[in-house]
Amino acid sequence: MYCNRHRFTVLELLISVAVVAVLVSILLPGFAESRERARFARWLQFNKQCSTDPTCVINLNFQEKEGEFLINSAHGCEADGFNASEYNGVIKGDYEWGRGRWIKAKGALQLDGASTYIEFPQNEHLNFAGEDDFTIMVSVKFDSLNKWDGIFGKCFMRNSTNGYPQYALYFDDTGNDNSSNKLFQMDIGEISVLFSAEDENGNTVKLENDRWTHIAIRNKIVNAAQVVDLFINGTKLSSTYKNYGPGKKQREPANLAIGCIRWKTNEGGSSYVNNTYVSYSFAVTGITYVSCSSGNGNGNGGGNSSGADDGDDNSNQNQNQNQNQNQNRNRNRNNSNGRPDNFLKGKIDEFLVYNRALSDNEIKAHYEMGAEKNN
Repeated sequence: MYCNRHRFTVLELLISVAVVAVLVSILLPGFAESRERARFARWLQFNKQCSTDPTCVINLNFQEKEGEFLINSAHGCEADGFNASEYNGVIKGDYEWGRGRWIKAKGALQLDGASTYIEFPQNEHLNFAGEDDFTIMVSVKFDSLNKWDGIFGKCFMRNSTNGYPQYALYFDDTGNDNSSNKLFQMDIGEISVLFSAEDENGNTVKLENDRWTHIAIRNKIVNAAQVVDLFINGTKLSSTYKNYGPGKKQREPANLAIGCIRWKTNEGGSSYVNNTYVSYSFAVTGITYVSCSSGNGNGNGGGNSSGADDGDDNSNQNQNQNQNQNQNRNRNRNNSNGRPDNFLKGKIDEFLVYNRALSDNEIKAHYEMGAEKNN
C-alpha cells in the first residue's frame, strides 16, 4: 500500500528553528531571574538565622539601600551588656548605593576607593586580641586592589618601627613583579600572617572583578597556640609566613572600620616602601601586578594607579588625577580616631562578626548559602 509521507522542506525547518529560538530568548531571561530570586530568598532566610546566633555580634546585610546608616540585625547576641543598635554601621565619605549579588532586591554599597568607609561607633564587643576566638566575614566585589588596601581593621596603623595594628586585614604583596602570588595579610595580636593565592593543596585561588568574593578570617586558640586562617569562597588559603612583631600589641581605642586602614595621625603607608606600591589588576588568565610610583609622600591610598597602562587616554589620566586629589584631601582629614587611608574600591553587600571561631564547614556553608551562582 502506498503511503504519501509529507517531508519538511528546508524552509519549513528553518522557520521552525527560528520560532524555537525566539521562544527560548523570551523564556530564558525569566528562568534566570527566577533562579536569582530563589538564591536571594535562600540567602535572606539564612542571613536572618545568623542574627539569632548567640555569638553573632555584627550582621549587616545592606538591605537598607538608602541612607548613611547600616542596621545591625544581630539581635540574638548574648554577650553581657550587648545592644545591637549601638553597633549599627555609619557610612563615611562619598558613597553610592547599588545592586548586590543577585536581583535588584539585593542592596550593596559602592566604595569609591578615595573616601568611602564604614565605621562602628562602639568597640567594646569588637575589641578582639590574639588570645580571643572570633570570625569576620565579608562579601565584596573588587573594582581594583592596591597594596595595603584595607578590607577591615580596628587599628591605628603605624610605620614598621612603631608596631602593628590590633587587628586588620588588607591586601599585600611582598614582591614587585608578576611572579609573586601573595594576596592578603592579617595582623592580629602578636603575629602577622601573609596568605598566598593557593589553597592548602597548592591549587591556585583567583580573584575576579566580575564575580563576588566571600572572605572569612578566623582567629582561634588551639593547644594554647594562636592560629589564623583565611578563606576565599569557602576555601582555606595557605599561609606563607608568620612574622612576630616587636613586642605585644595593645588593644587600640580605634573603632572598627570597613573598607580602609586607619593610621595614627601624621603617620602613613609611604614609610614602608619608599613611595612605591603595587597595583593589583584583574585578568582572565590570573593575577597581574604592576609596580607604580605614588608620586607623593602622603601614603598610598586605594585609587587607580596612573601609568599602569601606557595606552590610557587623557580622560583616564584626568580621572585618576582627580581621584588622587580626593585621596589627598581625605588623608589630611585627621581626627581623634586617626586618619583613614588605603581605601577599598568596590562593592560590599554583607558583613558578619562572630565572637567565636566558626568551623571550616560553617564558613563554607556561609559561602554556599550566599554564592552568587551555583558551583
